[in-house]
Amino acid sequence: MPVREAKTICGDPRTSSRSYMLSWSDEPGVEGADWAWVPDNGRLDQVLSDLNITPHREWNASPDDVPAA
Repeated sequence: MPVREAKTICGDPRTSSRSYMLSWSDEPGVEGADWAWVPDNGRLDQVLSDLNITPHREWNASPDDVPAA
């Protein structure tokens, strides 16, 4: 997800805890070797809906995803 959406989710009081971490990279690595998709258990459905965020399964890097230096 874009950094903006990740910050929004991690900043929400319903997800702010030691269980969530915000990180990003302009080099995402190799799926299966460096990272893997996690099955959605639906636990955050209401949070995502309230924040108007739709999850997707594709890497679509854009300039908006990279934080300013």
